[in-house]
Amino acid sequence: MRVAILQPSYLPWLGYFEQMAFVDTFIYLDDVQYTKGDWRNRNRIKTKSGPKWLTVPVKKAATNTLIRDIEIDDSSPWRRDHGNQLRENYKTAPFFVEVFPRIEARLNEGHRLLSDLVVSLAMDIAGYLGLSAKMLRSSELGVEEPDKNGRLIALCKKMGADLLYDGKSAEDFIDREKFEREKIGVVFQNYRHPEYRQFHPPFVSHLSIVDLLFHHGPESREIVLSGH
Repeated sequence: MRVAILQPSYLPWLGYFEQMAFVDTFIYLDDVQYTKGDWRNRNRIKTKSGPKWLTVPVKKAATNTLIRDIEIDDSSPWRRDHGNQLRENYKTAPFFVEVFPRIEARLNEGHRLLSDLVVSLAMDIAGYLGLSAKMLRSSELGVEEPDKNGRLIALCKKMGADLLYDGKSAEDFIDREKFEREKIGVVFQNYRHPEYRQFHPPFVSHLSIVDLLFHHGPESREIVLSGH
């Protein structure tokens, strides 16, 4: 049983879905502290003048607020603005008409919590890509362990997993010996970002996956997996 455990992110990059594709269970780590200026509430698209951030505004919260409790700030028409930005920059892309209504529908569902919005979007995109991993939120699993390694181990054991597929950055804190003692292997992602047909050369990597989806539609799955 292979598990990936990642914090929920807004319209994530290709590598996020590559991890999702190679595990049996994908856990959104939503009961850890929210970090400002991170990928939780923003990502980049490509415009004729270069990459542009799309940011979901959130309400001010205490420093120790968990991701699952962060509220969206709807005092500005950001949902409409994000839709307009996507339409303006991708309306002539080959699969815009096929993909955009799915994204727009999720944006307009009116979620109060950031985690509900970003998980809804990610799960919809995973469905479009034909990914079959079981998806859960860590807050649903009743694991309370303050230590980073201990929490991941507890989540793996809860799912009966014998392998954790983690992001490259996790090498900085993962204690492999602790996992080995629990008979859990750890594999770190080594993703080689593929190039694909994209507006406005030169190619820019590590954008939101919507950039790929609008240009390649059903072929996006194969392109995502090619970086494995």
